[in-house]
Amino acid sequence: MSRATRAARWLVGALSAASLACGPSGSILEGMERPAVELPPVELTGVVFEGYHGDLRDLSVKATDATVDMKTHVAHLRDVSIGFADDPNSRMDIAAPVGDFHLDGDDFALSGGVEGTTAEDEHFKSEAVNYVSKTRMLVSDVPVELHRSSVIMTANRMQFEVGTSKLHLWGNVHARVKPQ
Repeated sequence: MSRATRAARWLVGALSAASLACGPSGSILEGMERPAVELPPVELTGVVFEGYHGDLRDLSVKATDATVDMKTHVAHLRDVSIGFADDPNSRMDIAAPVGDFHLDGDDFALSGGVEGTTAEDEHFKSEAVNYVSKTRMLVSDVPVELHRSSVIMTANRMQFEVGTSKLHLWGNVHARVKPQ
């Protein structure tokens, strides 16, 4: 082995040892552009997510399958159903063909024809519904149809307070009695 080869190996070894001894701040690569590592989406089947409000598990999300975007922390769900609250008095279940679930905050958006049922056996339909976990509100800014015992109501917009089961309807609200 030539003197130049030994010297080169010694220099590489010394620089490697020095960079290890100094840790990340003393790295010989410091200041050099490092390529960003981009995580690929994660594909899941038989998905279950749970959300909590304090110690209470108040949200259960199930989907046939999902694609989780690791960069945005959003799960794109297919054939999704969501149940609120373990308490039978404030139960609410909704389902839709597709949905986006924000893993960082338990917010979600459902679309493609959303159907829901409340503890009072009310049924509603809307093209799209959003849930804001901070306020625990289920919101639809598109037309909604609600069936209550003997009344069918329609409106341009709906808000449902999950914790209290209070329903608010706005815009061109109509109610008609179902024939008995």
